Amino acid sequence: MLQIKASALILCSALCAVAVASCQSNKTRDQLINRIEVEYLSNRALSSSPLIATMIQDARKANPNAPEEIWPKLKLELIARSNDVLFGKDAAADHLVRHALASMSTDQLARLAVLLDDPSYKQFVSAMSSADAQRELLVSIMKSSLQLSATWNSILQSHQLQGVH
Repeated sequence: MLQIKASALILCSALCAVAVASCQSNKTRDQLINRIEVEYLSNRALSSSPLIATMIQDARKANPNAPEEIWPKLKLELIARSNDVLFGKDAAADHLVRHALASMSTDQLARLAVLLDDPSYKQFVSAMSSADAQRELLVSIMKSSLQLSATWNSILQSHQLQGVH
């Protein structure tokens, strides 16, 4: 009887240890995912985005009598709110990053977190986030859209169908 109680106590202790280790592992994993997400998405901020500049330019045209001092404040608010919508908690980018990281092991997440601190990677991300790079992206997207529309219409027309784009 004493041996059964001792075995049960050892089993309970082992299960508790496994549960604690699992909780710690999940906590570590969640911390790594949060860190990776913050590091990855923080470099996507719109502070120098041509989108914000265009929005301000359009707003100035629509509001020619607005006081000059409103525009720097408005720019900061547009940047902050846009970043929240695009990159904040529960935004599309948040879901995309978490989805991409879901299949990675804790060891892989830890290695990725180290890579995100690499100076060359940081330099690359900074260059990709510059206003010039964002402007180039917008121009490329527009060119690609026009090219895709022409391609799609060509395919439709090759089947004796009316183009739609």
